[in-house]
Amino acid sequence: MINLTEFFKKGYYFGNVSEIFPDIEQFKFMSYKIIEPDLNDETHWVCQQQIATNNKNIPEYLNQKILPHMVSLSVGEERKEIVYEYGLETISHTLIQKNPNKDIMEYFKNYCTKYVQKIYNREEYSDFHQSIQCFIEGSKLNPHTDSHNGSDCVLILYLSNDIWDNNGGELKITNTGDICKPIHGNFSLLDLTKNDIRHEVTTVTGAFKRYSYLFRPSIKK
Repeated sequence: MINLTEFFKKGYYFGNVSEIFPDIEQFKFMSYKIIEPDLNDETHWVCQQQIATNNKNIPEYLNQKILPHMVSLSVGEERKEIVYEYGLETISHTLIQKNPNKDIMEYFKNYCTKYVQKIYNREEYSDFHQSIQCFIEGSKLNPHTDSHNGSDCVLILYLSNDIWDNNGGELKITNTGDICKPIHGNFSLLDLTKNDIRHEVTTVTGAFKRYSYLFRPSIKK
């Protein structure tokens, strides 16, 4: 269980979803249901890809080809060829689910809200950002911070039903090296009120698919 003094001192906490959801079987059903859509189906997924632009050898016309960051799956595949051809650095490459099941997203949101309200002593939040993400082979997220005005925290639930065998995809605290394995039932909580911890997602390898639910509650300031 979370120790609030330690959490606010360190700025992060890794736990088990049994701390958030009272019915684990229901959580399993909901989490497996939400990741059912085929990852090759462009009606269900888009590609969020950010490519570093600090390579002076990149032709000028590529500036348009590597923007915007949110593109279709087919464009994401085209960009992979550009990355390989010019030896570019990929800052992030993630699949984001389009229009996820509203009932399941509401289920996740309701319990996550109750959990963080107790931690931050909030009566209510004015806004929520939530998404279903998937990191596939080769996907990663470079070291970064999650600072957002008005946000208390970022909470990530790990939803994958694949067997994880050191396949990467861990959330890694950059300064300490502490990691949270992306195993179904684990979660990460990052504080944004007193901290803004630098962290990353390690490169996914093999056939493992790193599914997660990302939740960020906000209040108006």
